[in-house]
Amino acid sequence: MIKLALENKKFIIVIPIEVKTRELNSRLLLSLEILKRLNCEIIIGSQRDMGNYFSNMKNCLYLDKSISIKKTEFIKKIKKKNTYFSLDEEGSYYWFEDLTFKSRFSKNLMKFTDKILLWGKNDEIFLRKKKIFNKKKFHILGNPKFDLIKKKYSLFYDKDKSYLIKKYGKFVLCVSSFVTNCDNIKDSIVSKEFIKKNYLSTKIQKKKYEKFVSDKRIYENYLHFVERCKQIALKHPNKTVIFRPHPFQDIKLVKKRFGKMPNNFKIIFKNELSPWIMACDYYIHAGCSSVLEAAVLKKKIINFTKMNFLKRHFIFKKITPPNLNYINKGFLKKKINSNKININDISKIITNLTDYVNYSEIVKVIKIYKRHNSEFFKENIFKRYSRRSLSLIKNYGDRKYFTKRYKDTKLKEIKLSDIKTKVNNFDLIEKKKNNFQIHQFDYNLFKISRSN
Repeated sequence: MIKLALENKKFIIVIPIEVKTRELNSRLLLSLEILKRLNCEIIIGSQRDMGNYFSNMKNCLYLDKSISIKKTEFIKKIKKKNTYFSLDEEGSYYWFEDLTFKSRFSKNLMKFTDKILLWGKNDEIFLRKKKIFNKKKFHILGNPKFDLIKKKYSLFYDKDKSYLIKKYGKFVLCVSSFVTNCDNIKDSIVSKEFIKKNYLSTKIQKKKYEKFVSDKRIYENYLHFVERCKQIALKHPNKTVIFRPHPFQDIKLVKKRFGKMPNNFKIIFKNELSPWIMACDYYIHAGCSSVLEAAVLKKKIINFTKMNFLKRHFIFKKITPPNLNYINKGFLKKKINSNKININDISKIITNLTDYVNYSEIVKVIKIYKRHNSEFFKENIFKRYSRRSLSLIKNYGDRKYFTKRYKDTKLKEIKLSDIKTKVNNFDLIEKKKNNFQIHQFDYNLFKISRSN
């Protein structure tokens, strides 16, 4: 299995995944579309489990899931022998707060990147204002996760969608986007110190961050959102209301906060969010970026943001203004005209909304950086464990932040059978056998190629 990667000497593209429920399906779709157009191999899997290979990559293209100044040394190491791309899975740079932006970009960091793939035109406008945009460095792509909810690929979620509708009927979906001091699985003090140590370099930045995390409006918005979701369930007993916590919220704490609720109210965090949005009748949020998916799907959207003070609040306010009206028995029966949503405005945030990601274009970009004789291999056991031991010693102080529970929330396991099933589903959608070859390269790591 390992020898295949060494003997074929095909161009290798490495695609790490940090959060399974957020990234696996869309990055797998991107992988398969690249393989259809380019003679290469894809290594895809857990970013954490790729740690054994970062020093053993040569002439590969590493397509990262985000960029930050914390990764500067890592990116420099990758760049010595490989090509570095980034497609950010955490959102459009357009709605990043200034402090977040500064933790992501620096002139020094940009020297070591080859390509940063942007979500849309607004990202370019934003980066130009910040005087960091470079035509050679940036390329507007969109994000394949939006392709998965459009007509062609939406069949990928058809089974999950049908199951949810059959089980819950025309349910109301309440999506939480709250993490900071809001029933989080991470200790707030440990989390705060980690961010300050690893992402913020100046006293001013640290002071601003302290001010941000202590901003009572975050918690007040959360309490308001919780109360509104409770009222929806209480006032509509014949409607199933599902509250979906953020992945990094502690579901036990969330359940405790709601207390005793009627049978029509459920707190569930399971699988990827997209099929839940596709299946729901109403989509309720308080500043969650998944509102873009709901808007594309023309769902009936309700915004329960009490206080608008973050950039994304004002951006999503344009999609659906916050609803502060009293919730009575007829609240959901009020006509919510989803056609008022301006798709043209959203298309500036995420490109290709009325079309599909132009995979042929991204392959053209990749070809420019294509290298020969790629390598991605294991060292002997002694070297691997020595390297891991050194890494553990170096990052000893961070173990309180990166607890097993926190890491498992992001990605515990990817099974070979899951990858094969997903790839087969994409083939069924196209009604075509693409002859993808899938091998488990290591724990949570898979090699995908295409036979001629």
